[in-house]
Amino acid sequence: MSQIPDAAGASDEGAPEGLERALESLRGESEVAQALLGLSAALAEVRSVDETLELIVTQVPPLLGAERGFAASLDRAGGHLGMSAMAGYDAAAEAVLRHPPGRDDLLAPLRSSLGGREPIFIRGDDPALAALTHFHRIESLLVLPLARAGVGFSVLGIEFSEARRFDSKDLALARGVVHLCGVALTNARQLDLLRGLREFGLRIGRRLRLRGVAEDITGGAAQLLDADAALLYFADPAGTRLAPSKLAPIPTWLPASFERFDLTTPPWSRLIQGETLSSREVAGAEGMGGSELSVLAAPILTGRSPILGAVVVVFRGSRTLRREDGEALNVLGAQAGLAITNARRFERQRRVARHLQAGLLRTTLPVLENFDIGTVYKPASGEAEVGGDFFDVFELPDRRYGFVVGDVSGKGAEAAAQTAMAKYMLRAFCMREPDPALVLQDLNSALVQTMGEERFTTLIYGVIDGSSCRCSMASGGHPAPLIHRRSQGIVEALEVPGGILGLFENKKYTTLDFDLLPGDVFLCYTDGLLEVRSGGELYGRDRVARSLLNQPPGAGAPDLAQRVFESAQSFGDVIDDTVVFALICRASGERAAEEDPGGRFSGPSEV
Repeated sequence: MSQIPDAAGASDEGAPEGLERALESLRGESEVAQALLGLSAALAEVRSVDETLELIVTQVPPLLGAERGFAASLDRAGGHLGMSAMAGYDAAAEAVLRHPPGRDDLLAPLRSSLGGREPIFIRGDDPALAALTHFHRIESLLVLPLARAGVGFSVLGIEFSEARRFDSKDLALARGVVHLCGVALTNARQLDLLRGLREFGLRIGRRLRLRGVAEDITGGAAQLLDADAALLYFADPAGTRLAPSKLAPIPTWLPASFERFDLTTPPWSRLIQGETLSSREVAGAEGMGGSELSVLAAPILTGRSPILGAVVVVFRGSRTLRREDGEALNVLGAQAGLAITNARRFERQRRVARHLQAGLLRTTLPVLENFDIGTVYKPASGEAEVGGDFFDVFELPDRRYGFVVGDVSGKGAEAAAQTAMAKYMLRAFCMREPDPALVLQDLNSALVQTMGEERFTTLIYGVIDGSSCRCSMASGGHPAPLIHRRSQGIVEALEVPGGILGLFENKKYTTLDFDLLPGDVFLCYTDGLLEVRSGGELYGRDRVARSLLNQPPGAGAPDLAQRVFESAQSFGDVIDDTVVFALICRASGERAAEEDPGGRFSGPSEV
């Protein structure tokens, strides 16, 4: 293993010989310049680190008269070797390169080239190449140190299958290659950081819940800098200490000193000023691991308050982190601050909306002589906001009862307020008008005046005759209810014409009268049940109908409603608030049977 010799010193030969050597040197320099110009053009476009290394291993070997080349990455200590790119090898040789038997022997010249920042020439009989020469012929290996790529360092190995000498021209060419590749990899690393920050910003910008934001911050920071761990800390109310977020626990392999940082003492006090701290700044902090750990910390700040927290990335072993790494983490910290602020605001709004909605849904279901009533309300899973789904059951004159299942457009506290308005307006209109269609007509006119543009409501309003199993209903653009005719073993959909409420004046609605026989089930729901999603497929009405058919006879309405919802939930993700309303006829049914043994129904459509 040896370095390539520089050009010889000044010659004592005569003028003709000296002139010839000078011309030869100029020709060599011209050839080197031309080769480097071609490589510079090939590397001019900024690519990712991986793409740049792939390009280097295909472009550089032919410049030096070689057939094969590989790019290997080493950590700062030189103890970890990983192949990043290869060109010119068959599958067997690639497998050996990825896991060389003589790994420690091969690491020595690679470390030497990195340490001296100079090309190293290795003859084929050198023990360092024993593992490689076992599979294919290698007469010599040229090792070139490349610039740092990510948190590790890269070297370029050029294999020659024919014996050759390396002279000053080769050295000039190799040094030029090292410089050009170093510039390309530095630019590639910066592009990777910019792309990573963009992807992180897009991903975290879609998060609404604090747990999801915390997971994205730690996962995104670790991925961005290829760190072994990333930690999220929040400041206490006084802004004097940083404690780890309970949403992103500290790995067990980190020392106890990571459990809390004191913002009143250096170096952590510098975070309050917006500074990023590297291993060099925190080296004197108690228990930070010394040479066993490398640390980079960036503050999480907001525009109107002191420090919100910090994001800390940790690397096993000694790492020298560059300025652009700190800058990238600082940008990530700023993005994290906005996301955390928005998530906390959303959580507050969500709590308010939940409280409002809980009050609206706090309905004491009446005990009816001939009916069993069961309801289920389930909020959306994940990060969806509170919707405007609601239900209500209330007493009317003449032993009648009204029921409503509806969905107000919009999300959050505003939707909850609109829901309250629709619910109590409907109750008022029901008391003076027995016909469901006329009730919806009055409600629509009122909502057009009060809901504002682009706001609307869909609902089913029905009336139950408490002395029999006779019902009537009208629909305001709502998903069609279903009736399970127990004696016939079929499910019918109650398709009733009627547009959505609150958008257009002078809308007309239709009342549908129907009877239920003992054991029959009337099922009403909001669109959240139909829109449960598995991949790109929706649950849909057909599956609701099959679920209704499969319910055991004799089940109570509350149990049946819960089972119907759980069938949908087992299918996929509940992406919207959902209401399920079940009404089961428990009467003797003599009156209904006398008038219509099959159950009277206007215009059924069978599912």
